[in-house]
Amino acid sequence: MNNIAHLICSKNFSGIEQHVHELTSALINNSDYRLHIFADKNLESHFQNHRFQVFPNKFRLNLFALFKLQKLIKDHEIQILHCHGSKSILLGRWVSWITRVELIATVHANKKRPVATNGFRKTIIVNELLKKTYPAAEVIGNWVNPKLEILNSSRDGNFIAVGRLEKIKRFDLLINAWKGIDEKLEIIGDGLEKNNLLTIIKDNNLADQITIRSEVNSQELGNIYRRAKGLIITSSREGGPRVALEAAAFNLPVFGTNVGIMGELFPQEVLADPDNEEEIISLIRSFVPLAKNIDVSAIKERIFESYTLESSAKRVSKIYDSVLSNSL
Repeated sequence: MNNIAHLICSKNFSGIEQHVHELTSALINNSDYRLHIFADKNLESHFQNHRFQVFPNKFRLNLFALFKLQKLIKDHEIQILHCHGSKSILLGRWVSWITRVELIATVHANKKRPVATNGFRKTIIVNELLKKTYPAAEVIGNWVNPKLEILNSSRDGNFIAVGRLEKIKRFDLLINAWKGIDEKLEIIGDGLEKNNLLTIIKDNNLADQITIRSEVNSQELGNIYRRAKGLIITSSREGGPRVALEAAAFNLPVFGTNVGIMGELFPQEVLADPDNEEEIISLIRSFVPLAKNIDVSAIKERIFESYTLESSAKRVSKIYDSVLSNSL
């Protein structure tokens, strides 16, 4: 039995954490692997059917974190440490200096200061844009949430934007772009920017048109997709965004910034330069009136062919097998 640990250095169950949960859930029945999760105690309730080991997210990349991680690797006889996100990748690189463990990195998003994966046996990236920074990496994209019950949207509901309420998502830009648009917009998510966004909505007299809805589970999100008129992306950087895959799977038009996988899936006509706010605002105001008639059936078909949890899990499994066989 081969012991493989996934290292997560965060306290919130969001994109990376959901990715790890779904991937390991798909791999957990592989009789060749014994999978472990090394993560903060705040995440333990989300990994109830996994071998969860507490790795406190409070050490801030110092010697205490290094030796705690070394002990976990030794106690559980870990052969592969799969590191997710910049902080985990940096810790993995450090711990490899003091313990024998094979390293795999998954880079989930482009960063202003990308973390190096030197010394890692394999680097996985979630979109083609990251090839510029990691040319030798293998692209294994995100997938549609397997809990969603997919049906074509009736497109008689609101326009939506989905994601954590943080600055990188630029929902403030979306709110400002909504001035003069005679449609309802629902922003779905929670985070530190919520009060600020509510203030911007109030100051611009948009409370009748824009609402923020938090604490939405998978079933509720599926119900929202089934009625929405379209999904708008305004992020400055993204790994996915997975919500774009999900929306298109529901036959929803998607438009916004050309980040992450957006350029791989959607035509350039519905994408804007993420560094050009005027272009983003112009795109939103141009495509909202056209959204109901945009055909995304070909994109939906491609998603079900290429962006599934099963296909991604098989490719990750092949990487594990290759690394394990070469380490014997």
